[in-house]
Parts: sequence; structure tokens; C-alpha cells
Amino acid sequence: RIGQLHLRLKDVPVELQAEDSFYPVLGHHIGKIAGESLPVIDGLKHVPKEDQLKALGLARDRPQRRQSQSTSSRARRRGAADGHRGSGHPDLPLDRAYELRARDERRRSEKTQRLQRDMERERRLINQAIRAIVDEQRLNQADAEIGRNFLYKGRIRRIFVTTEQQAGLNSGAMGIAYLAGGYHLLSAAALESVRAISADHVVELREQADDEEEYPVPDDLTW
Repeated sequence: RIGQLHLRLKDVPVELQAEDSFYPVLGHHIGKIAGESLPVIDGLKHVPKEDQLKALGLARDRPQRRQSQSTSSRARRRGAADGHRGSGHPDLPLDRAYELRARDERRRSEKTQRLQRDMERERRLINQAIRAIVDEQRLNQADAEIGRNFLYKGRIRRIFVTTEQQAGLNSGAMGIAYLAGGYHLLSAAALESVRAISADHVVELREQADDEEEYPVPDDLTW
């Protein structure tokens, strides 16, 4: 078939031409301008994918070519029926395309902001629940003098404990929880309550003890 109407895209960024949302808008305008005529489109610097061509109304489904061709013609006729036929001017307006892209970007931004708000709300609720446990059952003592080193989030941390607390940590009768930049001594039962809320706030001393058994620390090394 020979093209009957030459349409030229003017000043359309290649980035916009690559957007999937651009082609339904372009197809709509082509339908209004071309009507029953067979258009020839000039100025596409991006090679459209098959789905984009389908949205444009120009792609054929391979198993049923004739049916696809008639479907494309109907799509163009539907586009022409949406409003009065255009004047046939070869320069296509891009206001709608830019508006559609801005709307999609705004929706993505709003979705990201909602996710961030939900995460922040969940973090506050977790911290509040753990704070209630820590405030009531925290065992840290201001006069503790023994520095107990441990690993948390890949870094070496330190908490000061008494001799009895050191033994409790070594035996598993006590544990350490993290909250708001601080480390808190808790009984094993209280620590399990924290773990039930967020395991990420619990310092896993048992795993570190297993590593020390596999790779023992020399007696002359200060830890």
C-alpha cells in the first residue's frame, strides 16, 4: 500500500520517543489527523518495539496478518471518531505527550513517598515497642567497668558490664539489644521479646561465640 499522508515529528526528544506512554498519544493524534488516509510517519529517531507499534496502531500480529491490518484500520477510524478531523498539518502537537509523561513521573514519585512514609511509620512503631521493653527491663549499670566487645552490623562495638553480667552474657542468660544508637543489657526472656518484634535489633552473641570456637583468639591478644 502507498502512503497517502506524510506526517513529520518535529522537536520530539529521543528519550520521549522511547517511552511506552508516548505511542498511544501519538496514535490518537495520527488517527485524528489521518482519518481514512494511510499515514507515513517521518522523524522517529527511536526504533519502536512491537508493543509500541501496536499502541500506535501500526503493528501486525504475525499469525493473523489480515485481521491485524483490519484492526489497525479500525483503530485509526476510532481515533478519527474521537473528535473532528485535523487539518492535515504535518507537525504533531506534543502537549498531551508531555502531560502524560509528567503524570507518570508524578505517580511514581508519589508511590515512592508513600513507601517511605510507610517504612518510617513502621520503624517508629518498632522502636516504640522495643523502647517499652528496654525502659522496663534494662540491666545496664553505670558503675560497670568491664568492657565487653562484640560485633554488630559488621563493626566492633563495646558495652560495659559487671563480672556477673559478663558471665551472664557468656552463658546466654543475658543478651544485648540495640535501640536508637545505644546497646542495652537484657535478660534472655526480655531479649526474646525484642526478637519477636524485630530480630534486627538483637545482637547475636551466640553466633560470635561459635566463630570464636572455630577460630580461637590467642591468649596474648586483647579483645
